[in-house]
Amino acid sequence: MQLGALTSYLQNQPTSSPLAPTASDATQTNEELKPEDYRFSTRAIMVSAVASEFNVEALPKQQLADFQLRLQQYGLLQGQALNSMAIISADNSDTGNSEATINALQRVSDAREQFEQNQTPFSERQRINYLHNLLQNMKSAR
Repeated sequence: MQLGALTSYLQNQPTSSPLAPTASDATQTNEELKPEDYRFSTRAIMVSAVASEFNVEALPKQQLADFQLRLQQYGLLQGQALNSMAIISADNSDTGNSEATINALQRVSDAREQFEQNQTPFSERQRINYLHNLLQNMKSAR
């Protein structure tokens, strides 16, 4: 659905010609850079697309599976990084915190703050930091 539209959009973007100035060319010739010289990365476009669908600070529990699927479809979350999603989906009903929405960013931030206390292994720390950066980018893109 949106993935097809986004793919089509990206494929129809004009490619830069060899004659068109790039940001590196402008700095070499001491010209002033213009906003047109900058282009959004594919990752930034994908993050923005997911951020337009989901609010990482108020994610309804029913949309958690859709959120994870969308991250996977866009290639933003894959492999071992998927394991870090367990932090977000952890059920807090035993602590009396059974809200209808989840603040995914806060849960991941809390996990980061408890690295030393929980003696989190290095590889898991990397995955949690990656997820935290991704969620921060999504928050900024909203």
